[in-house]
Order: sequence, then structure tokens, then C-alpha cells
Amino acid sequence: MVVTECPILTDLGVRVPDVVWVSPAFFAAHGETSPLPAAPEICVEIVSPSNAEEEMRQKTAAYRAAGAREVWVVSEEGGVRYFDAQGARAESAFAVRRDLPPRAPG
Repeated sequence: MVVTECPILTDLGVRVPDVVWVSPAFFAAHGETSPLPAAPEICVEIVSPSNAEEEMRQKTAAYRAAGAREVWVVSEEGGVRYFDAQGARAESAFAVRRDLPPRAPG
């Protein structure tokens, strides 16, 4: 299940990734608890001009420490960087297909 703006308790306090993917098992264990006591399997952050690289690094580490199997960082141009417990990876370990719409002009 895909959920937007899902509060998660992390070592940085409550953080809210833009999008998360929650497995049925995770949902059965945590339901609609808010904030979630652990991070879902995939947490996605969409970088905006106001996000500093250090902030994104801290959030990525916090989601992984809270239990996320992967953190995806999506640039404004649609590029995706993937991170797991070992750090950056070339692609997701999940069998997913991501289709991003073309960026709107302007």
C-alpha cells in the first residue's frame, strides 16, 4: 500500500517522508498508528529547492535506522537515488517499476 505524508518516529524525532510503501505484514503489525513506531519498508523523499544535501543525508539515515529497508531520494528532474543499510545502491532491491510523468513546463 502506498501512503503519502506518513509520520514516523525516528532518532531525529518525528519525520514525514513524502511517500512510503507499506507491506500487508507491516500494516497488520502497526495499522494506522501515528506516528509509526518504525519505518515502513520503503520511504521516499522528493527533493525540493529548500532541501539541503545534509538534511537529505540525515533523513535517509534516520529512516534506515528506524527500519526502512530502502530510502529513495527523488530529484526534481525525476532521478532516483536508492539507499539501504549498506548505503547507496545502483537500483532498488524491490521488484518495482517506477514511472514518473514528464515534468511540467515552467
